Amino acid sequence: MAQNTQQFGTRESPIKRVNEIGSSSSVESQLSYITAILNKIVTRGVQKAVICDICSLEGHPTDACPTL
Repeated sequence: MAQNTQQFGTRESPIKRVNEIGSSSSVESQLSYITAILNKIVTRGVQKAVICDICSLEGHPTDACPTL
């Protein structure tokens, strides 16, 4: 075993790093949509839905749209 280690070296797995994804408007809009749906479920639709005039998603007013 010692001879094999000297001949072939050791098996060390390379360190794998996770790349950070850039902020995509598609991902942000999907997250906003999911958040709006969950808020509706939690509040059981009691609150009046705020619909954004820019992206047409519920859950945030126009001046707080994540696409701006």
